[in-house]
Amino acid sequence: MAVKAGTADSLEQCVEQVIGRVGPRLVLGTPLGIGKCNALINAFYQRACRDADIHLRIITALSLSVPQPGSDLERRFLEPLARRLWPDYPELDYVSDLLADRLPANVEVLEFYFPPGRMLGAPAAQRNYISSNYTHVCRDMLAHGVNVMAQAVAVRGSGETLRYSLSCNPDVTLDLVPQVRRREAAGGAPAVVIGVVNRRLPFMGSDAEVTPDFFDTVLDVPAGTHEPFAMPASAVSVADHAIGVHAAALIPDGGTLQIGIGSLGDAVVHGCCLRQTANAAWKEARQRLGAADGLAEEVGGTQPFATGLYGASEMFVEGFLTLCDNGVLRRHVYDDPWLERWQELTGGGPVVSRELLEWLVAEGVMDTPLTLSDMDWLINFGVFREGVSLRDGFLHTPDGQRIAADLEDPASLAAVEAHCLGSRLRGGRVLQAGFFLGSQRFYERLRQLPEALHDAIQMTAIGEVNRLSGDRELETRQRRGARFFNAAMKMTIIGAAVSDGLDDGSVVSGVGGQFDFVSLAHKLPDGRSVLMLRSTRRNSEGQRESNIVPAYGHITIPRHLRDMVITEYGVADLRSCTDSEIIKRLLCICDAEFQPGLLAWAKKHGKIEADYALPGQCRNNTPAHLARALEPLRARGLLPEYPLGTDFTDEEQVLARALTSLKAATGTRLGLLRTLLRAARPGAVPASADACLARMGLARPGGLRERLLRRLVGQALAQQPEITAG
Repeated sequence: MAVKAGTADSLEQCVEQVIGRVGPRLVLGTPLGIGKCNALINAFYQRACRDADIHLRIITALSLSVPQPGSDLERRFLEPLARRLWPDYPELDYVSDLLADRLPANVEVLEFYFPPGRMLGAPAAQRNYISSNYTHVCRDMLAHGVNVMAQAVAVRGSGETLRYSLSCNPDVTLDLVPQVRRREAAGGAPAVVIGVVNRRLPFMGSDAEVTPDFFDTVLDVPAGTHEPFAMPASAVSVADHAIGVHAAALIPDGGTLQIGIGSLGDAVVHGCCLRQTANAAWKEARQRLGAADGLAEEVGGTQPFATGLYGASEMFVEGFLTLCDNGVLRRHVYDDPWLERWQELTGGGPVVSRELLEWLVAEGVMDTPLTLSDMDWLINFGVFREGVSLRDGFLHTPDGQRIAADLEDPASLAAVEAHCLGSRLRGGRVLQAGFFLGSQRFYERLRQLPEALHDAIQMTAIGEVNRLSGDRELETRQRRGARFFNAAMKMTIIGAAVSDGLDDGSVVSGVGGQFDFVSLAHKLPDGRSVLMLRSTRRNSEGQRESNIVPAYGHITIPRHLRDMVITEYGVADLRSCTDSEIIKRLLCICDAEFQPGLLAWAKKHGKIEADYALPGQCRNNTPAHLARALEPLRARGLLPEYPLGTDFTDEEQVLARALTSLKAATGTRLGLLRTLLRAARPGAVPASADACLARMGLARPGGLRERLLRRLVGQALAQQPEITAG
C-alpha cells in the first residue's frame, strides 16, 4: 500500500487507505510509552469521532500526557516546566476524553499498563484495563483481532542504504508483526503495518533495526517529528537510598541486573556505583544501617565489581548508562555457548588471547587443522582479525604471512598469536532491553552514543528479554547471577506482594513484566527476585500507614513465589521459609510503630508462637533513627537527592520539596486551617527564598490571594535546608 508522504494531508490519506484495506472495524495496536505515533493515532481517533460507522479499538499501554495542574500553585510550578520539557509534544486526544469519561460510543481504549495512579478516577479506563503479563501482550492483541499496527520509528540512510529503527519500542512489535503476517498469509483478515518517522528518536541497532519492507507504509511528515516525552527523575529519599545500599550487596560480581524506572531503581544504581567507586563509604553506610554480611556473602558481594555486570531488563533506564560510566555494567554476553563457557570460567571479558584459542582447541570447538567453518566462526566473533583467510591448509594474513593451520603445532600457534588474533571479541552486548523511557538528557545521550557502546546495546522483542525463549542452556549462562529488582506497593505479612492495584479492584498501574521476572528468577539456578518497598506511606489524610499489612484484597505476586524483600530497614530472605519464619523476617524490616499490631495479628491467627518477642535491634526501625544513621554520608554529598541528575533547576528542586510538604500539611481540613493561621501571622519571608518565589511568579504579589500564596509558599520554603542556610 503506497501512501503519499510529505504533504499536510498525508495522515488523513493514510487513515482512509487503511480503512479501504481492512474495513471500518479498526483494531489499532500501538506501543507503550514514547513509541506511539501520536499524530497518526489522533488522526484515526478524530476520524472515528466524525463517523459513527467506524469502530475504533485502540490497544496500548502507558499513554503519556503532560501533567495538568490541580491548583493555582501547581500551575505556577508546572507551566514553565512544561514549556521546557515538553515544548512540542502532541497530546493524545483520546487521553483527555478518557479521563473526562467522554469517549464516543464507537471508540474503545484498552490498556495493559497505566501511568501510576493516572487512571484511578477514569471509569472507562478501569473497565477496559487488560491485566496481562508483558510477555502475553502480543497474544492478547492477536486475540482482540489487531489489524493495524502503527509505531514511531527512527530513520537512517537513503536509497539502498535506507534503514528504519523501532528505536524505543521493539518490545511487542517484533513479536507481533511476524504472527500477523503469518495469519494474513494463511487467509486471515488483512492487516497493515505503519511506521511514522520521528527524527528526534534515537536510532538503535541490533534487532530494532529493520528494512523498509518491514512496513506496508512509512510516513515521513512534519507532524511525526517531535521531542520524545521526557520523564523527569524522581527525588531519591533517605529511605530510598537505604534500600539502594542494601540492594547493592545482593548482586554477585559477574551477575545480571534488571531494574525499573523511578526513585528506587535510581537508588539501586547509586548503591552499585558507591560499591564500585566509593567502596569504603558504601560499607560505612551498610554498617550504619546495621546490615550484616552473611546474606551478602551468600548471594551477593561487598567488594567492587571486578568482572562487572550484564543488564537484561525489559526497560532500558538511564541508570544503565550511569552504570556503564562507573565501570559496573561491562560484562559482555555472546550468543555462543562456548564463548559463554569461556567467560564464565575466566571472567576474561572481550579481550582475545592465545589462551582462548588453546582452550577452543582443547574443548574440540576448533578442528586442527582448521576448517573453513572454523574460520567463519573465528572471524565472525573477532578471534581472528578481518582479512585472514584459509587456503590449501595454510592461513594467509593481510601482512603477507603464510602459517600452517595446525594449532597443535607450537610454532604455528605462536605465529597465529602474532599475526592472526584480533584484539577484542565481536558481537558481545552489555545490555538487552525491550523499550526505553527517560529524561531529555537520556535521549540526547542515546543519540550520541559512541559506536562501541551503541553496538553493545541490544534492543529486542520482549519475549527475548522477559523469558527463556530459545537455547535454555545458553540463556541460563548469559543470565548467571541474575538479580531482578522490582518495586512493590505493599507486602502481606505472609509474603504476597501488591504492586499494581488496590483491594477494591482499582488499577494503579499494571502487572507489566514484574510477574515475568519473578517467575524467571525461580527458573534460573542462581536467579533471585528482589521486591523493594518503603516500609510506610502517608494516606490521604496525612497519616502514616504500614506497607506491610496482615492481608490485602488484591495481590500481584502470590506468596508461593516469594523471594527477597527490601525496605529501608533491611533485607528479608523469604525463599523456602515457613509462614512463621516469613512473618518474623518481615517484622524485622517493618517500621517499629506497626510491629506490635502485626505481631498481635500473627499470634491471634496462630501463625507465630504465642511467646515470640521481636529482637531488640528491630525496635529501632524509625525514620528518625534512619536519618541519623545516614546523615554523615548525606553531609558529605554521598547520598544526593538526584544521583543520576535532574531536569529541575536548583530552585525547582527546593520548590518540589516545599510544595510536597505544603500539600501534605493541608491535606485535611484541620491541617489546612492550621497552615493558614500560621501563614497569616506577621513575619517576613526569608530573603533566601526570593529566587524560588520569583520562579512561582510571587516575587511581587498583587492582591490578597497572591499575598496569601506567597506566605504559604514562603512558610514551606523556610523549612527547607537550603533556604534556612541562606
